[in-house]
Amino acid sequence: MQGLALALLSFALGSTALFGADKAAVEAMSGKVAKGEAILIDVREMDEIKDGMAAPAIWLSTSEIKGKGSRYAEIMKGLPKDKQIYVYCASGGRSGRFVEQLKEQGYKAENLGGFADWRDAGKSVTPVPDAGDKACPFLCKPKG
Repeated sequence: MQGLALALLSFALGSTALFGADKAAVEAMSGKVAKGEAILIDVREMDEIKDGMAAPAIWLSTSEIKGKGSRYAEIMKGLPKDKQIYVYCASGGRSGRFVEQLKEQGYKAENLGGFADWRDAGKSVTPVPDAGDKACPFLCKPKG
């Protein structure tokens, strides 16, 4: 019964990996990102990244995604459709919704889940203590 409830909650929130990724999955994903075979996107808001970001992530907040402004357009224009894209947020809900949008546009996208999954797997995290003072504290364009 509990499994059904979790599945329904996941469906309702539009997430493909709402409850996060295990350490082995994060390890595999990070290896692909490190080799340039995949791209990692952080969709958390600025106040959420103050505790850090996955070091290789592109930061594209959910509010920027919803607003579809010039920065969003620039990042989307540079995203290759032939590479795997992994997306994370705080818990997996927002990243799951963005993954669905990406898939609808022809991208190969997967929900990594939450930032804690990356951090707890011992992957590289870069602190962003002054995130509020920066328009784009990290890589804003994917590497081709």
